[in-house]
Formats: sequence, structure tokens, C-alpha cells
Amino acid sequence: MLIYLEAILCSIFFLKEAWRLYNISNPIINHWALPIIILLYIFSFFSIFIPPLFYKESNITKINLSFLIAIIFAIIFRFCVARNIAWQGYMSDSIAFTHYSAELFLDGKNPYLYSMKPTYNRFNIPPKHITLRYDGTTEDKITYPALNFMLIAPFVKMGIKDIRVVMYFLHIIAILLLFLYIKRDYSILFITGLCMLEGMTNLTAGGNTDIVWLILLLFLVPYFNKTILAGVLLGMACSFKQTPWILLPFFCIEYYKNFGIKRPLQFIAIVMLTFLSLNLPFMIHNFSSWFDAITAPFLGGQIMYGCGLNILSQSSVVNWDKNVYTFLFIVVFFTLVIIQIKIKEKSRYIFWFFPAICLYFSYRSLVNYYCYWFILTGLQWFLDEKYKAPHIIS
Repeated sequence: MLIYLEAILCSIFFLKEAWRLYNISNPIINHWALPIIILLYIFSFFSIFIPPLFYKESNITKINLSFLIAIIFAIIFRFCVARNIAWQGYMSDSIAFTHYSAELFLDGKNPYLYSMKPTYNRFNIPPKHITLRYDGTTEDKITYPALNFMLIAPFVKMGIKDIRVVMYFLHIIAILLLFLYIKRDYSILFITGLCMLEGMTNLTAGGNTDIVWLILLLFLVPYFNKTILAGVLLGMACSFKQTPWILLPFFCIEYYKNFGIKRPLQFIAIVMLTFLSLNLPFMIHNFSSWFDAITAPFLGGQIMYGCGLNILSQSSVVNWDKNVYTFLFIVVFFTLVIIQIKIKEKSRYIFWFFPAICLYFSYRSLVNYYCYWFILTGLQWFLDEKYKAPHIIS
């Protein structure tokens, strides 16, 4: 039964968390961590006994809820330890640039015109987490669309000194969204989704901000047929980071296959209108600086980096340069476009994973570029299977 497998996965999760927190919290010195670690071990042992002791068909949602509460507790504690003990500074130049750009924006300045180098020391960014360029310099400009810092600006205005706190909160929201969508049916998918998010927790804990566009797309998944809402949400996601841009052609193909030519044109217009409404002031003020910024990840001089296919070049197995991987990315992209045109409607969930496949072949393929697509793919599959898609998204 799925509920028993869920219990085993939860037990493994809590055991792993207890051991991880023991290693990073140093409880021999930080005695306050000991009761939390012991509690996680108790969660691990007790999880195994929940199904045989409490299982009834009517109790599945309650059992999932109990697992949910315990998992959120464990993740919150991990965030606290990461922020206050293990990683006291930002572990990514990305969030540091976002933070500083939000401050500049609040001061009425255009962040695209300013160097981000002051963030290196201010936010204690480890040198290995600073993006390098082929010319030997470091990346010192914000390289994201405008929503990336505009969304953070209100929290900076509120006096929040560490933007990771906002990301931690959004990470919990993502987990709650999965639970609300799934609740009891296919409970194993629910817990698998949580475990995948748990595997991404270190990204959020260190300062990765991709959880923002993930949440926007989690809101979008059940409302695929709501063209206006879907267009606004994808437009916002594309205005936060460039990663979701790859989705646009696959959405349009799916709309065309199901509704004809009018729906994809309407969708494109809404996405573009949303994107322009957020970015237009900066485009008008200084278009070249804005354009150079948002195209830097693929047209700029950032060095090859990541854990995709480019590890072959990084490890000197092959002598391929950036242009080879760009070519492979384009070939894979258009191959997937053809596949999307040919696949059946019931396989709609597949296109959510296409960006991950494309980005695996990119010359820069950090794990956060493609790991989140597992969640969206699984959620779309679940909703299609449970509700036969049109019922929930019509």
C-alpha cells in the first residue's frame, strides 16, 4: 500500500535530517540543537508505526498532514541552522545582487547601471560562489529581469536584512501548495514531491531565489486553460528569471493543439504584456544596459559552469567550447518542439520537463536550472490523472 511506502520514505527523510543537522549544528557546543536532533530521530522511528497503528481509508489525509507538519518543522530547523551557524553569509552572488538591486530601486536608481561589486564583502560571499567571466573578471551586474529585485524591494523596505528569510518562507509555501493540490490521493507522489523539495532545500538555504518562479508556476499548473491567468503567471515567472522563458513555445503548441490558433496568440500577448509592464521603465531608461543584463547568461562572457553535459569540457574529456554547447542546446530545443507537436494530449505533463532537458545541454547548467522541473512535471501528471485535466482547469 502506498501509505506504507510513504511512511518508510518519511522515516528515511527524518533520519537523514537528524544526521545532517548533527553534522552542521555541532550540538556538542550548541546544546540547544540536541533536543531537536533527538526529536527528529523519534519522528524517524515513529513514522514506521503510523500506518499499522492508525491506518484507515478515512485517515489518509490526516496521516499525510501529520507527516507534513513534521517535515516542515525539520526544514525550518535546517534553515535556522544554515543561516545562523553553517552559512552566515549569502552562499550565492545571485541573491546578493538581488538584495542590493532592490535597495538601489528603492532609492530611485536604475540597478542595471550600477556595479554589484560592493556586495562581495558586504554579504560575505565566498569567492567560489562569485560568477567568473572568460576575460578573468567577475560578473558585477544584475543579470535578471526587473521583477527579480522589484519583488524583493517591499521586504527590504520592511527592514529585512537577510532575504534568505523570504526565500525560506516561500519554500514552505511551495510545500503547502503541493499538499493542498494532492492531499490524499497518490500520497506517494506527495511525499516524493516533498523529498525532492527537501533535496533542493540547501539551494534555498544558501540563497538561491528560483523558488519564486517555481511558486508562480505551481499556481499556474492547475489553471492551464485559464489563458489570462496562465499568461500573467508565466509572464511574471519570465520577469523574475530567464529559466521559464523556455516554456513559452511549448505552451503555445499545446494551446494550438487543443484550441486552435487564437488561444496561443492571446497567450503570447498576455505573457509579453506582463513582461513589458514590469520591465518597460528600465528598457526606456537605458535599453542597452537592460538588454545586456538579461542576455548575459547566454550571450555574455560568463564562464562554462555547472553539472550538465558541460562537465565533459570542465574535466577535459572533450575540448568543446561555449559555441558547441549552444549548438547542442538549440538542436535539443527544436527536437523537443517537434516532439511536443507530435505527442498526444494526455501526455501534456511531459513538456514541463523539456526545459530541464534543454538546459542540461547548456554551456552553463547549474543544478537549479533544471531540478525544479521534476516537481512541476509530477504535479501536472497527478492533476491530469486525478481530474482528467479539463475538469480542474476548464
